[in-house]
Amino acid sequence: MERFFAPLMRVSRWVMVPLFFGLTIVLVLFVAQFFVEVWRIGVAFATGAELHLTLAALSLLDIVLMASLVMIVMLSGLEALARSADAGGALGSTAWIVGVGTIKVRIMSAIVVISAIYLLEVYLDIGHSATGTLPWLIALHLTFIVTAVLLAVVDWLIARGATERG
Repeated sequence: MERFFAPLMRVSRWVMVPLFFGLTIVLVLFVAQFFVEVWRIGVAFATGAELHLTLAALSLLDIVLMASLVMIVMLSGLEALARSADAGGALGSTAWIVGVGTIKVRIMSAIVVISAIYLLEVYLDIGHSATGTLPWLIALHLTFIVTAVLLAVVDWLIARGATERG
């Protein structure tokens, strides 16, 4: 039975390739959005239109961080595919698995930074923001922080337990 399913399971990892291709397209769209935003900022600056350069820079940072998130997921998935190909093909082997907990911590850390940037944008443009949204944004940001810290602690505990057992 395993002789039938083991090769099938090894080959099935390639089903993920179209998903990573889709993420590549999203990454290209982020690059395009970045340069459209740079163009918009440049035009506003050149024409003397009202421009809050700090907010403009924060929006660029937001795009870069989101693109970095996509790249983290793509590279970790690619590493998982490459390692699974090199793992010798044993169905029960989990040596190829990239630290999913570590990836989640990285993603949550990026989300916390993105949230902080958005919160800073709202704070810097407080005159144009709805009055009741700031407390909700702060609560949501704090929730992201707590989640990231908890994921980091759990990942650390798992890694610590693995080294103690190993």
